Amino acid sequence: MELIPKTNIDVTVADIGAAAKALRALPEVTGKVAAIGYCFGGHLTYLWRRR
Repeated sequence: MELIPKTNIDVTVADIGAAAKALRALPEVTGKVAAIGYCFGGHLTYLWRRR
């Protein structure tokens, strides 16, 4: 739990979006890109999809 207060949520969510964009740009990725998380990761995944 020490990591949560130190995490910049906006930057982290932007990083998740950038990773998804990079995956979509790969020629071998022909379907959807998904993310899953549990606990804090689940919260970040939810925020990414809401923005």
